[in-house]
Amino acid sequence: MSSSTLVDFIRNLLDVALGEFAFAGELLHDFECLDTAQIGTAPTTVASTFDFQFEPHPDHPTVVHHNSGQIEIDGLIMTRRGGKRILLVIEAKRGRGRKLAKHRIGYPTLAAEMSLSLTVDQLVPVYLRAHTVDGDDDMIRYSIYECSDIPIGETQPCLTGLSVINDHHYEVRLG
Repeated sequence: MSSSTLVDFIRNLLDVALGEFAFAGELLHDFECLDTAQIGTAPTTVASTFDFQFEPHPDHPTVVHHNSGQIEIDGLIMTRRGGKRILLVIEAKRGRGRKLAKHRIGYPTLAAEMSLSLTVDQLVPVYLRAHTVDGDDDMIRYSIYECSDIPIGETQPCLTGLSVINDHHYEVRLG
């Protein structure tokens, strides 16, 4: 394994680990107003190939085919909110806040929606970012963003319509 491949592997492990840490620390429980007694599964990660179609922009209703493309889903959590069965699709990143390209949360959501054989009332895309607080390496700031459903364009889901609808920020001391 080359050094760059090893670094990428470690980065991916860290992204998955911070999503699981947030779940274990009950940050997602508080943020999502989940029925905490109704958590159905532990967080699950997925790395596989998926087929789905989407429209990149409503002004250009071209259908893009994502055929057997590699998708990594940092976290899937089956739970309930308001009595409805929901699936959280989590994209986790670490480091200072940068804008997240819509395809980074849209592709995993579309893969889960169109390829996994799950019966749910709603898929909820969630973007989670963690970073140390300035001047205090023992303090982690979690920013958790709930995203909208991916709206339908002319014939397919349209990534441009994906947006943040709720956000919360938490700081956790590690030690």
